[in-house]
Amino acid sequence: MLSPSARFVTGKPLAYARGFSLVELAMVLMLVGLLLGATLSVLPAQLANQHHRDTTAKLEEARQALLGFAATNARMPCPATETSQGYESFCSNASGPCGTELFGPGSTAPSHGRCSVFASANASTGLLPSLSLGLSGSLVGGVNTDSWGGSSAHRLRYALSNRQLSAASSGWLPIPPRSQSSFYPFSAPRDANTGRSGLQDIAFNAGLNSLDAINGSFGPQLVVCNSSSGASSSGCASHASTLAIAAVAVLYSVGPNAPTGGSGADEAQNPNPKGGSNDRVFVWHPPYEANGSGGGFDDQLIWLSGPELYSRLISVGQLP
Repeated sequence: MLSPSARFVTGKPLAYARGFSLVELAMVLMLVGLLLGATLSVLPAQLANQHHRDTTAKLEEARQALLGFAATNARMPCPATETSQGYESFCSNASGPCGTELFGPGSTAPSHGRCSVFASANASTGLLPSLSLGLSGSLVGGVNTDSWGGSSAHRLRYALSNRQLSAASSGWLPIPPRSQSSFYPFSAPRDANTGRSGLQDIAFNAGLNSLDAINGSFGPQLVVCNSSSGASSSGCASHASTLAIAAVAVLYSVGPNAPTGGSGADEAQNPNPKGGSNDRVFVWHPPYEANGSGGGFDDQLIWLSGPELYSRLISVGQLP
């Protein structure tokens, strides 16, 4: 017990220490819980938005790398396969079942330019050839992943128009003629006889001043629709639902549900680790939840058009 003299300092009484009451503590804890709950409810959406932005940036980086590759080599790279470990992969033979797979730094691209991974209807769909493109970052099996996960299911995917053209077809009369009867113009390297690549043959033989060449009439290219409803293996339901009709390449991520695969019809139009349509028609639109109509959609997709590719090649002197 303080003595009477100890209760006063400079003439003022000492204040006794006073803690929070139980009611005050309860109110503080309730406020902390409300703030924490609000934060936790917003955090998943913020993380999803960040993953979406990061994946879009990765796809755009890959798209620019494709343009750089084409500007350097006057051709597009083939997709990588499950076994090529991030390198573009060719068939050793020009026709028939794909023979020995050619890939890696020690392999030379064959003159026919035939990619190892083929889908039906003139599309070749596989994995992004990250090492052939000189890309770095998060790699699984030599292939860049999206921002949704680091597993093999989340590797970025790459489709290339692999239209097969005959050297003897109308309007295609290379001088001197090619030694093979057919070739794949977008991935065909420089020819020993003509000194031109497949992309340069398009310019010399079809003519870049031809709208038919620009729009892809020289061979079916990849198509992007805003819905799978009414789409066929060769096109969208209508012009209104068509986003691209002359895409040379399509780059895409199958989104956060990659390990299990989506159940929606729109996702089933894009090849994915669990299957999907294996033709030249792809679907893209803003994502929506799985509890929405159509089973949800979370694929992210970007494409490279023929005119954009040709413009880049012209700007660097690869095309006249």
